[in-house]
Amino acid sequence: MCFRFFALLFVAHKFVPVARPYTLKFFSLSYFNANTGKYAAGYDDFCFITFCILLLTGLRAVTMEYALSPLAKQLGLSKKKEVTRFAEQGWMLIHYSVVWPLGMVLHTRASCRIAFETDTL
Repeated sequence: MCFRFFALLFVAHKFVPVARPYTLKFFSLSYFNANTGKYAAGYDDFCFITFCILLLTGLRAVTMEYALSPLAKQLGLSKKKEVTRFAEQGWMLIHYSVVWPLGMVLHTRASCRIAFETDTL
């Protein structure tokens, strides 16, 4: 389902110029304010959030099906329940080992920027 959604979205964006104002909402943040250099929140953000949710769901499914399940079978797990549990926990390990450091970097940069801005006021 995710693959079909992405395929249709990319094809429509690339080859149907009339659809670009509608498909662009799925690929980028909306409501940029050039004066402040920041983004505001709005209804078009639901398109981008939907895209991100489906992207992560697709990445999870592909990783579990084509990387972690075969690895579990090579490691000697034979029951479907064991293979599924190994794949789910493997995905969590991969996901959290990427997302947590990324979040810490973003938090640190935001904290430094806020501290710098308050010191200069």
